[in-house]
Amino acid sequence: MKRVNKYNLAWQLARVKNKKEKFLFDKIENIKSFLKKYHSLENKERVLNYLKGLSLGYKDFLSKSIINSEINNINEFFNSQPILEDFDISINEIDTQDLLFLYQDLYLRNEKWLNGNYYHKEQNIFLKSLYNALKSRGIEVDKNFDRKVKGKVTHKFIY
Repeated sequence: MKRVNKYNLAWQLARVKNKKEKFLFDKIENIKSFLKKYHSLENKERVLNYLKGLSLGYKDFLSKSIINSEINNINEFFNSQPILEDFDISINEIDTQDLLFLYQDLYLRNEKWLNGNYYHKEQNIFLKSLYNALKSRGIEVDKNFDRKVKGKVTHKFIY
């Protein structure tokens, strides 16, 4: 599989909306619904990566088993369905509050990475597009995401 860009607007909105969910079952159902609607190979990779990362947040055996079962179900689903092309949605279709929530989520992640001297080019390009869309809607947000880093990378990636 080719390297998948995770900064797809539709995927990022699905991912960040899932942060509001309290229960594992709801998180999994939301992600499965997204994947069933947009079953591209790129989204399969995005969802599998998400589920693997989600699994790291749970310590109990049952939750990890549920997530691993869903990973297997996703692979089976892809063997039985026609594959769609990767897609994206227009930023103009997105509700301002959803766009702002997404910007704030990615901005905080980017701050953490920048403070560890890691500059993520794809994420910064994506943040710039969100920033410009919010600005065009009259929403002012911090634009400190594109600062340059100096020094050795000290940020530790969990997954």
